[in-house]
Amino acid sequence: MRKLATLFLGVLFAGQAWAIDNYDFSAVCSSGQTLYYKIRSSVVPYTVEVTYPKYVEGDYYSGYVKPSGNLIIPNTVTNNEITYSVVNINACAFDECSELTSVFIPESVITISEYAFDECDNLTTVTFSEGLKTLKRGAFNECVSLTGITLPQSITSIGSLAFAFCRNITSITIPDGVTSIGSKAFYWCSLTEVSIPTSVKNISAYSFEDCDESIYTTENNAKYLGNSTNRYYALIEAVSEDIESCTINNNCKVIAERAFYRCKNLTSITIPSGITELSDRLFYECSNLSSITIPESVTIIDREVFFGCSSLADISIPNTITKVGYEAFVGCDESIFTIENNGIYIGNNENNHLVLIQAESTDIESFSINDNCKVVAEFAFEGCNNLTSVTIPAGITNIGELAFFECENLASVNILANITNISWGMFYGCSSLSSINIPNLVTSISESAFYGCSSLASIEIPQSVICIEDTVFTACNNLTITCNVESMPDGWSDIWNRDNRPVVWASTQSGNENQGGGNGEGGENQGGNNEGSNENQGGNNEGGNNEGCNENQGGNNEGGNNEGNQEGNENQGGNNEGGNNEGGNGNNPATAVDEAAANAVNIYTLGNKIVVENATDEIFIYNAMGGLVAHMGRDDVYIVSTINIKNTGVYIVKTGGTVKRVMVN
Repeated sequence: MRKLATLFLGVLFAGQAWAIDNYDFSAVCSSGQTLYYKIRSSVVPYTVEVTYPKYVEGDYYSGYVKPSGNLIIPNTVTNNEITYSVVNINACAFDECSELTSVFIPESVITISEYAFDECDNLTTVTFSEGLKTLKRGAFNECVSLTGITLPQSITSIGSLAFAFCRNITSITIPDGVTSIGSKAFYWCSLTEVSIPTSVKNISAYSFEDCDESIYTTENNAKYLGNSTNRYYALIEAVSEDIESCTINNNCKVIAERAFYRCKNLTSITIPSGITELSDRLFYECSNLSSITIPESVTIIDREVFFGCSSLADISIPNTITKVGYEAFVGCDESIFTIENNGIYIGNNENNHLVLIQAESTDIESFSINDNCKVVAEFAFEGCNNLTSVTIPAGITNIGELAFFECENLASVNILANITNISWGMFYGCSSLSSINIPNLVTSISESAFYGCSSLASIEIPQSVICIEDTVFTACNNLTITCNVESMPDGWSDIWNRDNRPVVWASTQSGNENQGGGNGEGGENQGGNNEGSNENQGGNNEGGNNEGCNENQGGNNEGGNNEGNQEGNENQGGNNEGGNNEGGNGNNPATAVDEAAANAVNIYTLGNKIVVENATDEIFIYNAMGGLVAHMGRDDVYIVSTINIKNTGVYIVKTGGTVKRVMVN
């Protein structure tokens, strides 16, 4: 029986009076230490992650010997005559292993998860192998003895606080291939040399905060980082919140998140051609910014970019735009919008229906998307419970995350659009959905895309789909999946079909072997339902066999509010202000119950607390920007889990396949 637990931000897991073992088996590695493993997939491909053995009152090795000395993590490990690939180092796997001095990461490891080596005080050397793609939040946080680091060329993402407080790191070359750098990734390092490659497309807020000022080039009210050929490659921040204007250098290609956050005196700015993304909260509450021209090079407008720009009455969205984030234009002058047939659009003089921002009301019963629309923004139809059918016209090229979130009576969707991705949670909680087609141009399906579509009896995955993320069909209790490929492609997550729904492959007859994704101990699913018969052995879903089909899917963006993630480190600029969802689709009540969840998970708020009832898997909480603000491990979750939240605003709660958006007031 699980007990009541409370998680305080700034402490990763809750204290508890007792705990159970957190691993499935252990083995001695070649360097002599005993490591503990959690099975991610017990069917082909067999995968495990290195984890901590037991957590009790702040100690992740309670009753166990912590690894020390020089550690070599293996590529594979064998248990019960099955050889598993070691693909992930789990959250807090080596937390406070203060006697570790060096670590070798093998080529099989794709992800190093949250706070994996947190506060390993005597760790001086880490050897990375080619194959590692992602460093999650706080991976080497407060490794104060860590000196020179050489990141592998395979790495694509450096998470928030990844090397925060590593005071002995004086220089860093970001490999060519890295596309994103998380908030405070190198906070309070002693960096005097930084090189940013041209592969970097997103830099979160405060990534290099409190590093030596000599690393920056300052010009026209802005601070830049770059490389040997372009020292103006990335604009990191304004020199002050008090600036009135800024002319961005023409060689700039990336603008960091929140670069002009609350520059309330800013009235004009010139964005050069070459910028491809306006990142999260870029001009948040720049209340005197009255006009802006966005160049044709921009393809993405991220979350809350112009939130609270109350004077903004002159804006032109380029035809090149492919994505618009959550609440990107909340609080702007109403004159910039076009309202037609129950929809709110924004665009330009040639096409004022370019982007569908949201439905005008959650009470709509029908909706016809304008034929000139190209992009549907995130959460566009959230909570439109009376909506029964939608045809998505051929001109649509992108549909944002959680676009049809909890449209409980949406029964049929006809996708004529030329989309290539079914985005994260696109049809989450559409419990009446019984008919949908996946176009042949789709190449990726993101996490929880069809979660809770309990009326969906069949779906066909075209041969074009080369990437499927975790738990796509969780709680689709009546679903049979037809895959137009002969076997599971390498790009599909090992837990894409976590509930072991029946799968018909192109090379088999109905009812034959289920080759993919389940975590049940039974191995092959011989045409049976195997619904919920086995506990998920996968543990942490935050990176492993699948690194995500698309950037910024399902909360991978680490650039949101950095709330209390480091004890004693005051959050600078991270408050989630303005979370009232002005002009939005209407947030669900804070006490909303997720009816779609097959395991009756109940998520709601109580004052400044988020309460999760009946969860059986670990809990992740993201802010509206997609930044992870809290995490509770599977063995720390009880029948009622309570998480204290410092700041008001919108939060996304994920546990297993369940996703719930709540408001903390």
